[in-house]
Parts: sequence; C-alpha cells; structure tokens
Amino acid sequence: MVVPSAIHLNPETYTDPFVFNPWRWKHLAENNVTSAKNFIPFGEGIRLCPGAEFSKVLMTLFLNVLATKYSWSQVKPGEIIRAPTMGFGKGYYIKVAEKSI
Repeated sequence: MVVPSAIHLNPETYTDPFVFNPWRWKHLAENNVTSAKNFIPFGEGIRLCPGAEFSKVLMTLFLNVLATKYSWSQVKPGEIIRAPTMGFGKGYYIKVAEKSI
C-alpha cells in the first residue's frame, strides 16, 4: 500500500519535508515533481477504487475487534522508514494475546 504522507515527506524530492510549508507545491511543474510517484494529494476523483468505502468499514471492524478482544505488548522496537511507503524496515515485533474475560 502506498502512503501519500510518506511520499510527501521524501527528503529526496522535497527540501525540509518535515517543516510545515504549504507553498512547497506552488512550483511543482518547474521542479518536475508532478509525476504520480511524487505527489498524491487526494485519493478521490473518477479513478477512486470502487471498494474504498467497503475496505474502510472492514478495516474499522477488524481494528475494533483487534483492540477490544486482544492485548498487545511490544517484543522488539523497530525504526520507521517513510519512503516510498511507510513501514518498519527490519520489522516491529509485538505479542498479541486474547484478553481473558
């Protein structure tokens, strides 16, 4: 899954990506940043996935069950990598156990 916020924080594309600067996109065409791999402002429009809303409902249900019926504990921390997708390069290990009633 591509995470637009991770793409928009890529230091190879944007100067000072972690500084709030809404004008960074003012001259996109001049900097050749307008390609789809560098700038994804909205996931809307005529090409929006028809199952987007359904997947949001399923993710909400899944996370609700995972958060309410299971307990989580960190086993080993991980370092966040933000480009081109957000994730943990060497993994993030947790222990998930069913909560006792």
